[in-house]
Amino acid sequence: MSIRACAAIVALWALPSALAPTPDAAASPPRPADLRVAGRGDWRAVNSFVLSWVHPADQAPALVATRYRVRNPQGVSIREDLRHGVSGGVEVTVPKIPGSYGVELWFEDADGKQGPAATTSLRFDDVRPPAVALARTPEWIGRTALPLRVRIARLLGQAPPSGILGYAARIDRAPFGLPCQAADRCTDAETDLRGGIDDDELTVASLPEGTSYLHAVAVSGSGMKSATSAHATLRVDLTDPVTRLGGAPAGWTNRAVSLTATATDALSGMAAGDSEQPAFTAIRVDRGSPALSAGASTSTRVISEGEHLIEYYARDVAGNVDDGASSNGVANHPPRTTLVRIDRGPPTLSFGNSEDPRDPDLLRAWIGDALSGADPSRSWIGVRRVHSGDGFQRLPRAPSKSGELRARWDSDSYPVGNYEFQVTGYDEAG
Repeated sequence: MSIRACAAIVALWALPSALAPTPDAAASPPRPADLRVAGRGDWRAVNSFVLSWVHPADQAPALVATRYRVRNPQGVSIREDLRHGVSGGVEVTVPKIPGSYGVELWFEDADGKQGPAATTSLRFDDVRPPAVALARTPEWIGRTALPLRVRIARLLGQAPPSGILGYAARIDRAPFGLPCQAADRCTDAETDLRGGIDDDELTVASLPEGTSYLHAVAVSGSGMKSATSAHATLRVDLTDPVTRLGGAPAGWTNRAVSLTATATDALSGMAAGDSEQPAFTAIRVDRGSPALSAGASTSTRVISEGEHLIEYYARDVAGNVDDGASSNGVANHPPRTTLVRIDRGPPTLSFGNSEDPRDPDLLRAWIGDALSGADPSRSWIGVRRVHSGDGFQRLPRAPSKSGELRARWDSDSYPVGNYEFQVTGYDEAG
């Protein structure tokens, strides 16, 4: 009996222990959720920051205050403050000394209990980055040089604490323009290169003809810009030089032809210089190797008989050339052309070998030429007494057919005797 009574007493003491309330420590204020700094980027150019967080759900005990503590870049507490209320945000300022500050924020309830802190960083930097240097741009920019790549060569000094976010650049017609509107900083939209200090190559897809100017600054991680802008002059010539050809005959000729091509250019010019693509003028005959001279003029001779295709073109100082080839993936304009026709051999001549019984005074001759063709308008038939030594007297022309020359001799008007006839024939080359 004594054993069973003891067991019953143990069971009665265990029941109240199982129904005990949750300890007070479980009711401590929660940690602020999603603590963040409002605005762009990690670094700011002003020393005032707005903190925001997710408002905690309703719970007991009620939360009545928000506390925060600011630590300097060395971790030393420099400010602690109390804000009544736990919703919305809080504005926190740091000293006007650039650096990365820390902030801790926590809640307090009506009983004075304080919960665990959430932390984040307050990064302040109002130091302007140093100026930049631009790599050398071409003296003249031609059609085939686009798109143009311009490199920002280096920083002329030490980067600020926030580092280099990238670079801002602008092209306009003002020699000393500014890439950003504000006096001391650039917006995200104005910052063209955003890949850090090494993202320093700007690609310019197109440029207007004439003189433009490129302006560039470095942009820090907080958006501050260089105090002075770098400038580069961009002289653009997109037009081919104008080339004219002298010495080409209008039609056929019977002698060698001397040709001279002369080029002019209104912008970059045709001066022969030491550039990578010096200006030149060229004449190409029958698609062979061109006769080419540096500068604005070149000459060549065409000697052989036949019809020759002459192409003439030039390249200006900017590299614009109309040779019909392809440069840097850009098709060049076709060259100007003309034809030179040379026929240095005489035409072939023959008289008709029989008289027309119905018209014995009609003389006929045939003129042939394989290149330029016959020129009956300049050809003629003449007569003289045999062994007289006189010159041949031209006879009146008679209506002729193609390739045939006709003349009429009035034999009744000449004294009786022996006469001889001569045909003089011309081709189109003279």
